[in-house]
Amino acid sequence: MISQPVKGPLLDPITQKTTLRKVHYFRKYIVYLTMDDEYRITTTVHFIKQCKPGSKIKTNERYSDGERKILTCANGNYFSFSTLWPTGYKSFDLYENLGGFSYSFKTDYMSFSALEQEISLLNAK
Repeated sequence: MISQPVKGPLLDPITQKTTLRKVHYFRKYIVYLTMDDEYRITTTVHFIKQCKPGSKIKTNERYSDGERKILTCANGNYFSFSTLWPTGYKSFDLYENLGGFSYSFKTDYMSFSALEQEISLLNAK
């Protein structure tokens, strides 16, 4: 699998938060990682596929509480799926198939220090 290496954090122009990104060119998806002020990581996957803005795909995959996982189309260029991880959860090996939209991602090689530093500076008194 060929993908773009992570070359450092990006600043998201909309949220103004530091973001880690991994692009999978041939499989046509991008994984973004951000961290909230409680040091919880959110992974967001954008599946590059033309879609009707506002449309949703309810997959057969479910969360542990039984709720179905949903892909959403915000702007017509991709479907999105996000997951919020518990505080301190930094090492994960993801693979999911969401109604034919599949992705995989490992964090073993990633440094979260830029995300953690941003939160520490925001919380400084």
